[in-house]
This record gives sequence, structure tokens and C-alpha cells, in this order.
Amino acid sequence: MERAGYAAVLVEPGSGAMNAVRRGLRNVIQATLEDADFPPCSIDAVGIFDVVEHIEHADMFLSDISRILRRGGRVYCTVPAGRWLWSEEDVSAGHFRRYTAASLRALFERNGYEIEFLSHLFSWLHLPIFAFRTLTYRLGLHRDEAPDHAATKADHSLPSLLRPVSAMAHRWELNRMRRGCSVPLGTSLLCVAKAMRSAA
Repeated sequence: MERAGYAAVLVEPGSGAMNAVRRGLRNVIQATLEDADFPPCSIDAVGIFDVVEHIEHADMFLSDISRILRRGGRVYCTVPAGRWLWSEEDVSAGHFRRYTAASLRALFERNGYEIEFLSHLFSWLHLPIFAFRTLTYRLGLHRDEAPDHAATKADHSLPSLLRPVSAMAHRWELNRMRRGCSVPLGTSLLCVAKAMRSAA
């Protein structure tokens, strides 16, 4: 976003803040959203990418974001989708939940947002994730210890033979979304929501 010319600030309570500084981000605040204490109605847009599933009290978190957004400001959000895909990966990552389109919509709407766009992402990953994560977890074959960094990195890498397939699937999804069409199935959800109320 910085390279694209947007004025952006990263708010990160953990070690990710130092990683961001090392990667060259200019504006980094190591704090929770509450501790950062942004003035009410001071921000045009907030991106929360794979964050909400880590927040136990998600309603309170979205209400806090609503407070700092200008009326009509937008939230861009991604979360893991498909409750039936729950696995050891979710447990070790500290997730409280995975979402359905309906539950994500309800979360935003009851906290004063209007959904402008809602779509699944990564449609082609359903079967691999179910086969290699969910199924092994349900069969009790999951790892007992948290994976180290190298194992996690390897787990998220893609075999070279599958890269053309993933690139083709991503192009198809992106083309649909550019036309304003949602993707009906996927392992993540993308939501764009507009704040409909200002801070009290």
C-alpha cells in the first residue's frame, strides 16, 4: 500500500511490528488498537487481514474500529472460511473460529456496518486443506507439538507443479471480483464493509 502511494499505518501488538520495520515499512505502531488510542472519526479505512479470527471478543473489536472510522469509512477484512475445515492449523495459530459468509455478515451488520462486498477466496484449496489438515486432525493424526518456523513455512509453500493451477484459479477469482461477482466457495472470505454510524 505504501508503494502504491497510500498513507498507511501498521498497528501490531506483537513481534510482527519489528518484522515490519525490518521490511521497510515507515509507519509502525507496536500496540493494540485500544492502546494506540486513535481519535474518534479520524480514519478513512482499516484493513484487518486474517486478524478477526484471533480476537476472542470480535464484536467489541469491530465496535472499536467503528469508533475511529469516519462515517462512510470502510473496513477491508479477510478471515478463514468453513467451520468444517477446522484443524490443528487453527489450534496452533490461536484461532477462536472460522467463519461462514452468513456469520461474517451478521458480525459486521450487528456492529453498525453495511456490507458492500462479500466473497470467498482460494476456491481450489478446499480439497487439499480438507485432505491434509482437517481429515488428519479428525482422525487424531495431528501433531502434538506446535510446528517450528521452518515446518510452518514448508507447510504453506506450494509444489511447483501446482503453481500454474493456483495462478489460473486466482486469475479466475480476481476477474469475477473485478466484475462485482462473488466466488461461491473458498477457504477464506473477503469482506468490504462501510461504517454507517459515527462515534458517540
